[in-house]
Amino acid sequence: MKFSAACRGEYTVAHLTPQQCGGNGQQCPTGYQCSSEFCCPTPDYLCNLRYDSGKFAVGGEKSDRYFYTSEYRTCMRFSFYGSLGNENNFADYNSCMRTCGPQQ
Repeated sequence: MKFSAACRGEYTVAHLTPQQCGGNGQQCPTGYQCSSEFCCPTPDYLCNLRYDSGKFAVGGEKSDRYFYTSEYRTCMRFSFYGSLGNENNFADYNSCMRTCGPQQ
């Protein structure tokens, strides 16, 4: 199973190597939960990370992405530089709000 399918993520994991968990006895770090065979960030964890613009990848260009801000309880646009960063990084506003926005 692929990491993105296991985590049902609409966020970007720009530099992380997925950590396996479950049957091998490994525990997930704080802020992550075991889903299938991978440690996936919990929405509470990733939605409270400060946005991180990352660094330029070799030959990369910046792109518009979205992060959730709990202060304003909405998603805002930022420029992502293609590498590094963190999981509070979504391709579009709707994906960001589905993951982090107030649930009705």
